[in-house]
Amino acid sequence: MTINNLFIFKALIILYTAMKFLNTIICLMVLSGYAHSQTGDWKNLFDGETLNGWSIHSGLAKYHVEDGAIVGTSVPNSPNTFLCTDQSFSDFILEFEVYLVSPELNSGVQFRSQIAPEELTFWFRNNEGQPAQRTIPKDRVYGYQVEIALEEGGASGGVYDEARRAFMIYRPVQGSAAFNAFKDDQWNHYRVEC
Repeated sequence: MTINNLFIFKALIILYTAMKFLNTIICLMVLSGYAHSQTGDWKNLFDGETLNGWSIHSGLAKYHVEDGAIVGTSVPNSPNTFLCTDQSFSDFILEFEVYLVSPELNSGVQFRSQIAPEELTFWFRNNEGQPAQRTIPKDRVYGYQVEIALEEGGASGGVYDEARRAFMIYRPVQGSAAFNAFKDDQWNHYRVEC
């Protein structure tokens, strides 16, 4: 299954930046922003200098390149903003590094995600097993997201169902290596295999 145009210097993924706080910044280091395809070749998804091949969806965050990294800055009162690759991928391995600058910010990288071509309504079972629905607007990114959050919460590396069910479908078990893997105030390495 091929995914539609999404993600940030990774593979079929989208950089999602929570847009709630002014001057919160996320930097994604390009040196590790590579995707490994079914053919066995690694592909750099970010040229380290420009945002050519990327597009912004859903919100008003600002993105630019600084010192070989993509930097996203939130905008007050903006919905979630996604920096998406214009390429599509099916099976892949994505590796990237991220530095979460602000303690108010959580973020993530979308994978197996899509951009709504029009307003869409999703039906699903909520955490209690009850039928529920959620409607999203045109241009909203939806799908799976690997969490990027502060060390204290242990949610980093979890999987969130962005915009559809809007809850964590996988969270690292407290006390596990995954729960304690993310470290504040430093670059953190991620590997996503799909």
